[in-house]
Amino acid sequence: MSRPRANDSGWSAEIIALQEKLFQKQFGREPGADDPLFLEPSFAVPQFLGDESVHGHLRYSIKTC
Repeated sequence: MSRPRANDSGWSAEIIALQEKLFQKQFGREPGADDPLFLEPSFAVPQFLGDESVHGHLRYSIKTC
């Protein structure tokens, strides 16, 4: 199964495009099919977000709503 790409329609395309740019900036290449789209920014190699990071993002989102 391939990942949605930035040229897909809808608001999610903007999020995907931003995440791809962040990936390219951090790792100097385009993300591959097996690379995480939402990743831990502190790692030198692509890693999926850990539970603590996800929970932190959710807490922040809830507080700002």
